[in-house]
Amino acid sequence: MIKRTLKLGLVLLTLVALGEILLPAAFSATDGATLYTNNCEGCHGANGIGTSIAPNIKGVSAADIHDAINSVTVMSSLSSLSTTDMQAIASFLSSTQNPTHTSNDHSDTEGDSNTNDD
Repeated sequence: MIKRTLKLGLVLLTLVALGEILLPAAFSATDGATLYTNNCEGCHGANGIGTSIAPNIKGVSAADIHDAINSVTVMSSLSSLSTTDMQAIASFLSSTQNPTHTSNDHSDTEGDSNTNDD
């Protein structure tokens, strides 16, 4: 009975470990939505469409998010986000139905927001 319990425990532990590896990708859009809402939406608006103080980030990659956190001073407080968190946010931003981000420019967004070189 003890051996069977130990084997069952080992099987469950293995499944939990695999779940930690496989499930984040499967549920990243859901987790990403929560992470985005809690960390990004205040400046970048609903689903990353941008606001008067922050650009449209719809469709950016996890690498773009990482680069922005490291280069945009006002985003430095987000440095505690893990790579998995950034991937989940990027997955969420790619899954929304808003216009796609077309630039990797994370430059300072202060100043005249009407300077548009169409």
